Amino acid sequence: MSYPPQQAAGGYPPQGQPAGGYPPPQGQPAGGYPPPQGQPAGGYPPPQGQPAGGYPSPQGQPAGQAPSGDGASAPEEVADYRPGDTSGLKTFEGYGNVGFEGGSFLPPPPPPSYDEQQAPSMDFGQAANITAEEARAALLSYVAENCCYGKGAAEQMEMKDINPSNAFHYTLETFCEGRTTARTEIPYLGDAVDGPFNGPPPMPWDITCAPTQQFSDQVYKLPVPHTAEVRMCGMCLGGGFVRCNRCHGVGRDTCSHCSGRGHTVHYRDGEHHHEHCHRCHGTGRDTCGRCHGNGRVPCPHCKGQGRVKAFIEMTITFKNYVTDYILEETAMPDELIRDVSGVEVFNQSMPQLWPITTFPVRQVNDNSVRLVEAAKRAHPTERQLQQRQILRAVPVTEVDYKFKDRASKFWVYGMQRKVHAPDYPQQCCCGCTIL
Repeated sequence: MSYPPQQAAGGYPPQGQPAGGYPPPQGQPAGGYPPPQGQPAGGYPPPQGQPAGGYPSPQGQPAGQAPSGDGASAPEEVADYRPGDTSGLKTFEGYGNVGFEGGSFLPPPPPPSYDEQQAPSMDFGQAANITAEEARAALLSYVAENCCYGKGAAEQMEMKDINPSNAFHYTLETFCEGRTTARTEIPYLGDAVDGPFNGPPPMPWDITCAPTQQFSDQVYKLPVPHTAEVRMCGMCLGGGFVRCNRCHGVGRDTCSHCSGRGHTVHYRDGEHHHEHCHRCHGTGRDTCGRCHGNGRVPCPHCKGQGRVKAFIEMTITFKNYVTDYILEETAMPDELIRDVSGVEVFNQSMPQLWPITTFPVRQVNDNSVRLVEAAKRAHPTERQLQQRQILRAVPVTEVDYKFKDRASKFWVYGMQRKVHAPDYPQQCCCGCTIL
């Protein structure tokens, strides 16, 4: 059985395509999204007495007519409900008792088995060596980048020995997808409600969402189809307004012009004069600037609507995990190899990689196997979508030199010919002059 094909990059989220090769539940459209209003959803008949494709009509309103958004009433409201309370909300198969706080991890389906293939053929290249003149030119460029270094040593030093070599940088990238769910609420503005009456929601990993770019971190949030419900706002209890927290409902606040003193102080003719505050008329209190004297403000949770739409929101996270191994056998710090270019000798991308096993350097083979095996167990709560391995050969030249009876080394590395010379003989602090 072959590994499922990668989802095509494109818009978000694509409709009408199966998610990662997994077929949609029987009788539902691909992606799990409801059909146009007025049609049955995936073959599921609407509950008796409710219009197909719509939402249940509140008592006293004709079927099919959207409930008013004035906050006067809401279907099946919970009197003692507060934000974050899941009382009265339906639960759905595949989503458990998902709450409002945090996110509930959704374990991915088991990956299908794949046939073990032969180790890929690899055409490895060789990085170029440099001459003594090129090494000196690289050192002079390095000295020029450091304002306190003198160039005399670079020009006059005697290069005793030049030892070229190749460092190898192996990188393994594992591109994974994780899914979590949490309940959320938004103000209900009278728009259509995709609720359970449209059919059961699709299973978590059947909802289609493709990354726009491979091996790139991305986060998407989208509502789970058929999980929305309208209910009374728990912050304002359906009234649409809450008490102003600046004036505590009084409608008046401390006067900002006189700081509540009722008068202002001015220095004139060598004396301090107290003048009646013209803004608060001497009371020290002024109309509250937040509620404009009403003592209440629109509810921030429902935006003054009195009702909210609660639904399950899925957070889909695409994350690229990178591990690497550097083989560099000189005394130069290995981490310098990571940030310079080299010759790419191997590049492979597959849903599940086979590690490198036929490279002439045993350490590269062993660590490729180690990293690939570790990646299989590293992310158990996420679905692996794609892997990529890159092997680069980075030139490193170790130069032994002598300057004024002092022997030391410097290194030229990378295709940019960067220099590492910690013991350069003509270094000084700021303010010194080097001839």
